[in-house]
Amino acid sequence: MDSMRDFRQQAITLSRRVVGMMLAASMAVYPALSSAKVPASKTDAAGESFESCAMITSEYLTILQLHQKGFTAAQLKASLPGISAQGKKDVDALYRVIDRDGIVPTYANINGRYIHCAKQVFDRHGKPPRGSREEHFYFCAGENKLRYQVVLAAYLGGKEKDILPQLPEDRRDLAKSLISMAHKDGYQETFDLLASQLKRCIVGR
Repeated sequence: MDSMRDFRQQAITLSRRVVGMMLAASMAVYPALSSAKVPASKTDAAGESFESCAMITSEYLTILQLHQKGFTAAQLKASLPGISAQGKKDVDALYRVIDRDGIVPTYANINGRYIHCAKQVFDRHGKPPRGSREEHFYFCAGENKLRYQVVLAAYLGGKEKDILPQLPEDRRDLAKSLISMAHKDGYQETFDLLASQLKRCIVGR
């Protein structure tokens, strides 16, 4: 429970910071949750391309979504065709994190790792060439980052009136709808939606 108390304390602290809230929130939650031992080596190694970051993140998010639907770790491992021994370990590791910290912080963890992974790629290779395969996955990473940071800022106590001015005008309606959903349906359902939207983006090329 210490990790959750630490997480909530961060929420109180960050909710008081209006300027740069979304960026501050995403960067603060990543190290706070990295100690949860979500499978990291695979994600870190994925930093060679935006595509690899996206595909591995999608795998982890799918596991979280199936957990939400009531699948046990044993059922999931038995139902996934061709799952490797390492894949089974990853399932077990994610389930342990969910059991310990809760599904919403685990969603935040995975999304934070995705941002970190994509940033590593950008730092190494820059923006992909226009019209390239990598540009599509670069776009998906950017879209997911914006949506995630909006939801995370709200989760950490940010108010709509403080979050919206930090966004381009043409993205404010999207942010409003995400914040409204989070307040109405809960953050678990909202993170589930973000996961589905990312996967649709990935396959939408």
